[in-house]
Amino acid sequence: MAYKSVEIDDNLMREELFFLRALVWKVLEAVDNQYDFGLVYLDCTAFKNRITTHIRDLVEHLENYVRIDFTNKQKGIWSDIISVRGKLDMEVESIDDVIMLLDYIESLKKQDNTIAEIS
Repeated sequence: MAYKSVEIDDNLMREELFFLRALVWKVLEAVDNQYDFGLVYLDCTAFKNRITTHIRDLVEHLENYVRIDFTNKQKGIWSDIISVRGKLDMEVESIDDVIMLLDYIESLKKQDNTIAEIS
């Protein structure tokens, strides 16, 4: 599960998924169902099915990972929006509240580019 331990570029993951999907077709085209070598007859249909099933399972697993990662990022952004909206809708009663709000806005600008993600 190396892809879980490092941050993977979305384009790299997309390219890998396209490669794996194409690999299924390459296996189906490149490996014949039967090979006849005279005395030896080889039936490769079970082999082809096993390989293509494994690749399809891998693609499905990676797509689920991408989907879950995307959903978690969206939930994080939504919680940031709710947090910012709550702070900005807060009624200011003193100069300390204004200073606290300005500090909060500055901290948002510095936190992992939260403002850009929300935008």
